[in-house]
Amino acid sequence: MNTNNKTNIKGGTFLVASSMDWAINANPFRAFVDLARQGKVTGKPVNTIISNGKSIKESDNGISVYYIPDWKQFGNMRYGTPLDIEGKPLGFPIYTGVGDYSNIERLNDLINGNF
Repeated sequence: MNTNNKTNIKGGTFLVASSMDWAINANPFRAFVDLARQGKVTGKPVNTIISNGKSIKESDNGISVYYIPDWKQFGNMRYGTPLDIEGKPLGFPIYTGVGDYSNIERLNDLINGNF
């Protein structure tokens, strides 16, 4: 299932969440751009996104990125966290801020096979 590039060939997607809204896309950068263009990262619409611009700097600790393997299981969001149909946490947090050491360690453990 691939609906307008929102999900990958296996039905998974990236969910980018800010304090104001969230967006999904098979490409996490497109999901971020969707939020930024709507003003959901900085509070003002951003038409040109540059690597050291305001929307990028504010997103350093203002957004979270999750990978959701099966978008059909999505139920809703609660406090910036995706939940499945039963209200349980869904997906894997890829990015939750530059200073979120617990998530950074979790990603390092995954890469190094330390489950």
